[in-house]
Amino acid sequence: MSRYVPLDANQHAQGGWLPYVDYLFASDQTLVAISLEEVPHILKSVPLAFREVGAGRYQLVAVQSLTQNVNLCVAPNGRWLTGYIPALYRAYPFRLQPNQNQRQWSLCIDMDSGLWLANANEQGKRCFNDSGEDSETLKQLRSFLNKVMQGQALAARAVNALANEKLIQPWPLKTQGDNEQVQQVEGLYRIDEKRLNALAPEALSNLRDAGGLSLAYAQLLSQHRLNNLAELYRLHHAAAPNVESLDEWFEESDDLQLSFDD
Repeated sequence: MSRYVPLDANQHAQGGWLPYVDYLFASDQTLVAISLEEVPHILKSVPLAFREVGAGRYQLVAVQSLTQNVNLCVAPNGRWLTGYIPALYRAYPFRLQPNQNQRQWSLCIDMDSGLWLANANEQGKRCFNDSGEDSETLKQLRSFLNKVMQGQALAARAVNALANEKLIQPWPLKTQGDNEQVQQVEGLYRIDEKRLNALAPEALSNLRDAGGLSLAYAQLLSQHRLNNLAELYRLHHAAAPNVESLDEWFEESDDLQLSFDD
């Protein structure tokens, strides 16, 4: 379980963190929220979909598995397999969360990540300098997460436009588990292509202005990436998974720069 705590220059004056060395922290995450800027990178490897986050409200996500609590993009040894790494993972163990009045966002760190250091003077990266200001690395992380949040706000605008036109429908998917039983995949939504093609010109124009039209086509285009998930599942469940062969199957990227253009 994660336990995100807001960083405070007084309370955490000497505190810091160790950089993550693998992606095992994401190995049980079936879906991950993404921003519009990430769409061109994500659809190279895995499907895009929507999940319901409230009555008639949806969120754009990357589908990393069709099995709950499994992330096929993470190898058994913790390596990331599918090229582009979602922005939220690259900022780990940090995230922005709304504060108590819900009007501002606080930079938080996962205290149960195993990466938090109460005293980072001898190892790791300090959160604050001796003047109580953000360290240079923390400034970069804060800026990066602000950019991620802005991108997710744009994604929400586009998704809301799609929902308003009733273009988001349940995605009827089935998967076969280790016991050979076929199971219905619940909770995923996709674009209603037939309804999209029947939209009036004015509705299409409004959708385009909100960023929804390009997102709709991207989601439809990404659906064939289900084949990638099937292949990843097969390779993960091989008698002796060859991580190097998994890397070769995708375009491997070890660039962990805080940008969207990995």
